[in-house]
Amino acid sequence: MSGKLEEELKRFHNPNSEKSRKLFQDYLEIDVISGWKWQQFEPPVARKTLDELIAKRGDAVHRSKLVRNGPPAPSLIKRDELEKAIRFLRGLVEARSNRQNVA
Repeated sequence: MSGKLEEELKRFHNPNSEKSRKLFQDYLEIDVISGWKWQQFEPPVARKTLDELIAKRGDAVHRSKLVRNGPPAPSLIKRDELEKAIRFLRGLVEARSNRQNVA
């Protein structure tokens, strides 16, 4: 079982909400999404936000270009967007951790 988990984690490059849900369900029998509830976020909104962040990450990775001469191209992701995403991901993890400690 641990070998299979290791293989699945190697392929877990884009951890969207559905892939995360399935991984937790298969190995821990936990509905991880039900714990994604904090402040203004309810599970459906948190799920949608995570999927949007993962899509934006994919866009940034696949659209990045090699370094070229001249001024650098503007970043696809602005600093405030990055900070907002980090706060969201921390909130997501903390919400799940808090819920797990209560259960």
